[in-house]
Amino acid sequence: MNNTSSAHEFKINSNGISIFPKLKPNSTPLSVGEGRLSTGVNVLVDMMRGGIQEQSFIVVKGGAGVGKTIMGLQFIFAGLKEGEHCIIILFEEKQEQLVHEAGRMGWNLQDFITNGQLQIIYSNPNTILPDEHNLIIKSYVEEMNAKRLFYDGVYNLESALPDALNLKKHVRLLIDFLKGRGVTTILTNEVPELFTPEKMPELGISSLADGIIMLHFLDHQNRYERAMSILKLRGTDHDRSVRKYIFGDRGIEMVQKAFAVK
Repeated sequence: MNNTSSAHEFKINSNGISIFPKLKPNSTPLSVGEGRLSTGVNVLVDMMRGGIQEQSFIVVKGGAGVGKTIMGLQFIFAGLKEGEHCIIILFEEKQEQLVHEAGRMGWNLQDFITNGQLQIIYSNPNTILPDEHNLIIKSYVEEMNAKRLFYDGVYNLESALPDALNLKKHVRLLIDFLKGRGVTTILTNEVPELFTPEKMPELGISSLADGIIMLHFLDHQNRYERAMSILKLRGTDHDRSVRKYIFGDRGIEMVQKAFAVK
């Protein structure tokens, strides 16, 4: 007899008890697709030798202020322009604030929200139930037949899942589901210090990723400049240089190569 059991999250409200089971793990490993998707950042497409592979899971890491959210929005807006259905997961900013900030870059998200092509899911990280959150994402992905998903700030789940192993398992279940549905995902994770490619942070969730993009600051002539590098891209060649970038009128724009990574 199998005496193992599993615990499920639940809520008690006026309608009774609501139980939230975990997503079911896939029995077979899932690989990335053959097609390529635009990141919305032209030079980054070239660095990836044609863009992000379909069904892949990309982690964008960096400290505060480097542009992780902007990169995720460019990825989503590139898909919206192609007619794809997209989802954005938020914890820190609410929908109204994100729509306003995107508008400053010339990206009109409200029209896509109105016509049902874009869904923004905001959750308060202090009250979130992680398994319920995954089930909400699952329902929208299935309902919309979403092609792209931007998960902004996975570190916000740490208050609900303080154990690093449990957090990693939680993210793995979600990514397996998304890959099984053909969804390409960008997830951002904040690192607490100024990391450079020579000072790779502890991997954690990044070990699940098909690709890792690092956004960081370079100390150049007594001023910090933003720089980008691709630290990992599973199953395909990629540019290993480090490139400086700025925030332009239309999001992230590359300005020049900073230095080569050996």
